[in-house]
Amino acid sequence: MGNKSKKNRPVKSQVIFNEDDRANYLLGFRKRKQERKKKARTELEDMIKKEKKRQKELKAQAILDERKKAGLPMFDDKIKVSKRDVIDTG
Repeated sequence: MGNKSKKNRPVKSQVIFNEDDRANYLLGFRKRKQERKKKARTELEDMIKKEKKRQKELKAQAILDERKKAGLPMFDDKIKVSKRDVIDTG
């Protein structure tokens, strides 16, 4: 009844060292960190663009409000001049 010999025991787990897998695992930290930085940078740029657009709209609205208050004529944004008229005084 004693101990079974080591030769007859089944192998429970086996560790295999693979240099390529190790390198990919270690380099993955750097790659994921760079991806997070890039994503954060693009989100920040988008947020800045939206804020600039909002500020521009607020400024335009403030100008229109001032024009209404002063009783000045309002401009229609849909009318655009396509070319300039040149007057020769020569």
